[in-house]
Amino acid sequence: MKTENAITKYRVFGITLLFLIGTSLHRAGGDAVPQGPASLRVKGANDPRLTVELLRAADLGSPEEVMQLIESGADVNGIGAAGETPLFLAAQKGRTETVRLLLGNGTRVDTFSRFNPLTGQLPITPLMAAASQGHADVVRLLLYYGADMSIQVGESASHPCGVTALYLAEVKGHKDVATILNQASVAGEGLWKYMVIIIWILLGTLIMRKGNAGPA
Repeated sequence: MKTENAITKYRVFGITLLFLIGTSLHRAGGDAVPQGPASLRVKGANDPRLTVELLRAADLGSPEEVMQLIESGADVNGIGAAGETPLFLAAQKGRTETVRLLLGNGTRVDTFSRFNPLTGQLPITPLMAAASQGHADVVRLLLYYGADMSIQVGESASHPCGVTALYLAEVKGHKDVATILNQASVAGEGLWKYMVIIIWILLGTLIMRKGNAGPA
């Protein structure tokens, strides 16, 4: 009977431990910023005309037109001739409401653009584009929806670790954006430390209970 009870307790603690580890891994991808609601309305129409129109509307920042095109079947993850996506164009121009609308309708938050006039041929994410241009509200929104601020691109002799969203904000002098990104990074590190402590406590409890269980 003692053995059965001990096994049951170990299973409960094991399941709890796995749940906590999984939660920490999931949250780490978003740098401790709450995740936005995942939309189930990802559109997949293959009409290239709708893609072109959506790219134009996103670039101009027309939420009403963007919504009409999405409802007509435009692909929110469509790619333009230069490799740009609707989200990238909207983020680069600081179109906060358009960015919110695209994210709410299932666009991929970390899709790279193959070409960006801000940095030549360097592929960057929408978060990097927004950070580079100093669009603080867009940066907050992208982080809320889980944008990965740790992504590095363009490794070179001058930048062996690559360019990040934080680097672009700092080099362009956007102190408010740099502060937002730094705070998100610190929050993420704090979460990991907290989760590590919990995991060690659970492991210690399991070991103690195993030692106290004794032979049946």
